[in-house]
Parts: sequence; structure tokens; C-alpha cells
Amino acid sequence: MQECLQKIAEGNTAEIFQLDNNRILKLFKPGYSKESMLHEYHNHQVVSGILDNTPKLYEIIEKNGRFGYVMEQIKGSSLVELLLNEQTFLDALEQFVFLHKKWNKAAPPEVISYKDLMKAVLGNRENTSELLEKINQLPEGTILCHGDFHPYNIIVTEENQPVVIDFANVCRGPK
Repeated sequence: MQECLQKIAEGNTAEIFQLDNNRILKLFKPGYSKESMLHEYHNHQVVSGILDNTPKLYEIIEKNGRFGYVMEQIKGSSLVELLLNEQTFLDALEQFVFLHKKWNKAAPPEVISYKDLMKAVLGNRENTSELLEKINQLPEGTILCHGDFHPYNIIVTEENQPVVIDFANVCRGPK
């Protein structure tokens, strides 16, 4: 891998670098654990096996003590851009509803429950017993949940196909 990578985007946990015309590297920030990266990679694999509107995965990479993975670059506009444009608003909204319905039909076999995900987010914080009790009383579910499903995590390709990205919080829960 070349030493001087071109950064094309940055999120809370990772930076995105251009590798070539068709591939990008999602490289997690220093301190982000290999285990957490592998969890997201696994989620991406699971979702890709259920739904067809996800980027292809290629390989896991370690660079300068940071972990990441290479995936297909999706070229297009974020759904946000299309929602903010009066001329494309209705089509973009329709795409969003279509995707949400598609996700709500899928049943993931091997992802964490949303209740366990919420407990993991709580971690070992103090004074959470009341909140843990409320989480435990929530209904179970078997429907695929993105966990961060919003228009910034949807790219609409030049062929007008929506593609979902960012699978860190994928879980299963009630519809």
C-alpha cells in the first residue's frame, strides 16, 4: 500500500482514504481497537449476505498500528444532498422509505440484539441500574436494524441505486 494516501472523508471513528478508482480504505482512528473494527467488518459481511445494496468488502489492513478494511468505493451523492435539493427531494424520500422497508424485512442470523448493544454502550458506568432494568423490559426482536440509519449513511449511485454504508451498530430488534 502506498505511504501517502489521499483522505476523502472523516467520521467520528475513522478516516476514509482513496486507494484507486474503485476502492477505499476505512482506517480507524488511533486507539480504536482491532476487536471493534472486526465487529464492524463482521456486521458488514452479515448485511452484505442479506441485502444487495452494500459496498463489496476486500480485505482487512493494519497500518501504523491502526486497523481498517478495504471496500468498494460507491460513487454518487449522499441522500442528504438529494433531500436538500427541491428537484430531487421526492425521489430521495422515496429511496429512503424503500430502503427502510427493505431492512425491516430482513432477519439477521448472527448479530447482537439491540438490547445487548445498548448495554454495551452503557458499559460499566455507575448509576445505571434503573436504565438497565428498562432495557431488559424492552421487547425482543429479529428484524435487521442498522443502528445509525440516516441519509448521510446512504449514497445514491449515478445509476440512481441507493447503497447503505457504516455498519458499526448493526443489530437485531423489533420492527
